[in-house]
Amino acid sequence: MEAIIQDLNIPKRHIRETRCQRRFQLLAHKQWLRGISQGAKPGTDFPLYNFQQSALEWPKGGPSSAWSRVYVSVYKKHPSKVIPLPRNKFLTNLTTASSASSGSEAVPTDNEDPLHYSQLLQYVAQTNHKNLWKAAYRKYAGSRPQGPAGAAIAGGNQHSLTNAQVGSFDSGGSSGGVGAPSITVTNSTKKQQESNNISAALLPYDYVLREALSRAYGCRIVRVDEELGSAPDYGGLGVQGHANLYPVLVAIETNMNLFVIFDPFIENNLLDCVTYSPAVLEKSHNKPLFLIYQLLNLMKSLHDRGLNMGNIGLGDIYLTEN
Repeated sequence: MEAIIQDLNIPKRHIRETRCQRRFQLLAHKQWLRGISQGAKPGTDFPLYNFQQSALEWPKGGPSSAWSRVYVSVYKKHPSKVIPLPRNKFLTNLTTASSASSGSEAVPTDNEDPLHYSQLLQYVAQTNHKNLWKAAYRKYAGSRPQGPAGAAIAGGNQHSLTNAQVGSFDSGGSSGGVGAPSITVTNSTKKQQESNNISAALLPYDYVLREALSRAYGCRIVRVDEELGSAPDYGGLGVQGHANLYPVLVAIETNMNLFVIFDPFIENNLLDCVTYSPAVLEKSHNKPLFLIYQLLNLMKSLHDRGLNMGNIGLGDIYLTEN
């Protein structure tokens, strides 16, 4: 809550806490929401509601009211570097097609479908097996039993020749170098190069966070400071969030935090329904299966965008009247 008060200049009486620690309710004027959704930066002129002195009750809102309730999620920024998101073929094809012809609808080709969840698991399993086998071979290859005596001698001579060649190469052409230390230096150099390649592939945490929000929701990100880094604007390419995702009005980025504003306001979630009446799910098989089906559709959509859904609780599933 303190981040919303300091960064967005919103008074405390316009903010309410929820069950989630980083999710809050916000009472804002519809004109203010319309301005930031169109790219306006939040300033110090936040409209204040005329609360009565007896009680700090919020207006009910509605189409005829000038005030609206929204949800705000706060994501704290970090100066660390993380692994970048996997390349999404759907978004890559969409970017290429939109740049080629802005008037035509971009559709991914059949030959470049994104990886499905099962294919991704297979790729990860094969890669892990290959890496473990290579690491075990490097560690235990020298301790394997030798063959016949002649073969051992020949192998030893060949190994000595290889060490001598490596030693001569590393010592600038001198044949007096010892082979084993030269190989140690070479291995350490390779490890250093691998670590440098890994560190070079890392991206700032803030950049990856902005890209993940853009991929998931396709929303506009309003940056308060122009010096902040940029992220791909998938919203300008026509990428929209999934129908089962809570709609996002806009995201606001400051120096320390990133705020995501969800609109419209939905008051009740599945946890409230189950707490009030557990029979909502217990006495029906169709409703739980329907919820699982919708979650699987959402999971597939996020996997197609190179994202994971994460842990979902009953309090994270909001329900409307229909």
